[in-house]
Amino acid sequence: MVARGRGRRGAPRRAGGPPPLLLYFAGHGSEDKHSERNTQYDLWGGEGLKVRALADEVARLPRQVPVVLVMAQCFSGAFADVIFDRADPAGTPTEREIAGFFAARKDREAAGCSYATERADYQDFSSYFFGALCGRDRFGGPVTGADYDGDGQVSLHEAFCYALIHDRSGDTPVCTSDVFLHQAAAQPDEAIYAAPYPEVWATGTPAQRAVLDALSGQLGLSGDARALTVHDRLTYGDPASRPALLDAQNEAKDRLHAVRERALGPLFERWPVLRWGYADTGKYREGHAGAVVDLVRDEALRAGLLKADKAAEEADEAVDAEEAALMRFAVLYEHLVEARHLRAEGRPEVKARFERLWKAEGRVLPLAGSR
Repeated sequence: MVARGRGRRGAPRRAGGPPPLLLYFAGHGSEDKHSERNTQYDLWGGEGLKVRALADEVARLPRQVPVVLVMAQCFSGAFADVIFDRADPAGTPTEREIAGFFAARKDREAAGCSYATERADYQDFSSYFFGALCGRDRFGGPVTGADYDGDGQVSLHEAFCYALIHDRSGDTPVCTSDVFLHQAAAQPDEAIYAAPYPEVWATGTPAQRAVLDALSGQLGLSGDARALTVHDRLTYGDPASRPALLDAQNEAKDRLHAVRERALGPLFERWPVLRWGYADTGKYREGHAGAVVDLVRDEALRAGLLKADKAAEEADEAVDAEEAALMRFAVLYEHLVEARHLRAEGRPEVKARFERLWKAEGRVLPLAGSR
């Protein structure tokens, strides 16, 4: 998709300049067993597009063409390294104007790989991101509230923040400026999480402030030291979710286990080979087919199993989503503290490169949903 862009406040990028190239990847992603920084976007026939390969392809484009990259697959955050030459974060940042937004950290799966995709109303990071940009969700309904600075238009940065707030899945979105700051202005945990909330909040954009406040509400956080709570839950909590969610998860699993036990008794009695047989034998396959027929005929049992299984899956999703929300808060808090440090003490050339990247992420793309 190609769209002519405008600056953060609506001013044209440059007179006569080329429009940005928007690259959107929606599919599956895989890890690399040798390097978490070189994950891949899965292609047909078992092939894959690696981080470094995408960086090489982008480098072949005319240097003056801006690039906006949106990726929704698992482990997509590794692709943020395309802002560095040859995707090497230890090397030099590329001079190309490129901004990227990714559904998951480089070490995390995206929501698109969960059972939730079977729901008719399913939405994930990219659904909210593009809904904010277009003003319409994927069902055609209006999307409002993403113009956080009130300038009458929604930037990429605002759309990203809108998704951070409204996507309640296990997605852990990151953007290219997060990765740049972590590489160029990394700060120790005590400098980040001990910083008082009002002080860090004040350094953010209206959209970033909205994210911090919304995530605080979702996570039940308050007080000036709330970032320490996030740090401790992510670092020492196993798992990180609040006790009420963990209790609900355990109760749902117990109910599912009880329903399964009630179902298995009669099935094992009628088809004992299911308990003692091997799956690759003819008798086992015969027993399995018979048990399936029995379950289909017993509508009440089948409905009970499906209901209990769905409840257990949803409880698992809720626990994962809370951990993801903690991660979102932590990444944004790190971003704000590191950006403040870079702007105050960074080398001029590094600060200048960051500001160019920040401006690219604040671009407005004139995308419009169907009316």
